Amino acid sequence: MLTIHLANKSYDIIVKKGALETVGAWVSEIWSKRKIALISDENVFPIYGRTVTQYLEWHGFEVVSHVVPAGEKSKSLGTAEEIYDFLTDEGFSRSDSLIGLGGGVIGDLTGFVASTYMRGLSFIQIPTSLLAQVDSSIGGKTGVNCEKAKNLIGTFAQPDGVLIDPLTLESLPEKRLSEGMAEVIKCAMIRDADLWQELQKTNRLEILLGYSENIILRALKVKKALVEEDEFDQGQRLLLNFGHTIGHGLEASQNYEMISHGEAVALGMVQMTGVTEKKH
Repeated sequence: MLTIHLANKSYDIIVKKGALETVGAWVSEIWSKRKIALISDENVFPIYGRTVTQYLEWHGFEVVSHVVPAGEKSKSLGTAEEIYDFLTDEGFSRSDSLIGLGGGVIGDLTGFVASTYMRGLSFIQIPTSLLAQVDSSIGGKTGVNCEKAKNLIGTFAQPDGVLIDPLTLESLPEKRLSEGMAEVIKCAMIRDADLWQELQKTNRLEILLGYSENIILRALKVKKALVEEDEFDQGQRLLLNFGHTIGHGLEASQNYEMISHGEAVALGMVQMTGVTEKKH
């Protein structure tokens, strides 16, 4: 377990295989009994949604779910408005909360909706992709895309907790695991030389996944330190944007359809590294 310590808030990050089985008890330690909106997508909800709902209901929570199409296209003001309407129809008040169950798109979208509906509801992140587990689920950046740029509309809003179950990675295709490893490599390159050396010992994903808890924790420690040092992205935290400027451009040029975020960031890191090597 890690704990993020910020000026106005602290919260725990649980990283444990099988953690989803304890989600009801864990949420009970954070929140009193209330209504929860479980936000997920069409890929993730059929695998984990009903199980998470059941565990929460067993611990006295009233759970309603809203499922959006999978993919970057759902990270939009239009989708956010659909969720606002859903929350209104379900009678959500400031005493109710949201949980994001899915990858980076769901996490960013859930955080954005939670931080803006009725001027702010509490929320929890349950990331199910490697990319979300090592990067977007912590740190408090939320947002949606618009026609002009990615993540142009958003807020800084910290979750009340993050629950990471590495076993969810077993349901991911190799392509999605690879893009998550790009974020792990990013963390190693910017602030963990020992992790960088360890990653170079093997290029086989199945071996790396055998050490998933350790890899996720090592990457999260890098982000934790930078977020605690610079919560609002005005200084050292900008290091986490390594590869992202070129990566966002690549995503936009393909209308967020032909290349994933992790793949774009990986290409961006390669290009930036090449430029740096030439200058030195």
